[in-house]
Amino acid sequence: MFIYDFYQMKPLFVLFGLLVFATSLYAQVQPLVKNDKSSYFYAETNFKDIDTLALWNYKLDDTKSKLTDSILSEGSILFWRTRPLNDGISQKLYGHSWSPSIKYKIFNLSDSVYCIKLSKLIRYMSSCVPPDVGGDYFIIGKYIFLNDNVCLNCRKYDTGIDYCRPVINFVISKIDKNRVETLDEITGQFVIGNGNKQ
Repeated sequence: MFIYDFYQMKPLFVLFGLLVFATSLYAQVQPLVKNDKSSYFYAETNFKDIDTLALWNYKLDDTKSKLTDSILSEGSILFWRTRPLNDGISQKLYGHSWSPSIKYKIFNLSDSVYCIKLSKLIRYMSSCVPPDVGGDYFIIGKYIFLNDNVCLNCRKYDTGIDYCRPVINFVISKIDKNRVETLDEITGQFVIGNGNKQ
């Protein structure tokens, strides 16, 4: 009786297995704002307004650093615009034009509870208003990328445009979910310049 029932249910087991496999593949690359596009923190960001990708670089630093007894950062990655912009204030205050940039620390996905708690704390403690509030994170493969700055350097002063997030969200969306085993494999798919090679 049990053997007969098992063979009748075998197609259901196969279907369930395929569903779990497909779900795990989908979860390997999560865009910056997977379930959060309408949230308070992204209300001032137009994700369709993507800057010229040829003007953006990234730089991967895979130097590990210990943050707590049990939490180890796998490194960090910096994204920045290579050609500065006149934002109507930086030249007067600092003597140079403004360049948007954002940096993420990289953690193993097993530390995601720590990262998400830290993200919430950063957003709670930030004295900035969107889109200048930090604490962004996204997941690629076995890594979680966390911005741990309370305030960001992404919004152009005179227009209020968020330059970083639309670019990063687009870059992440182009990653092949089947090629995310190592940081080099991930960054090798970025559709912006590699600042490590300059």
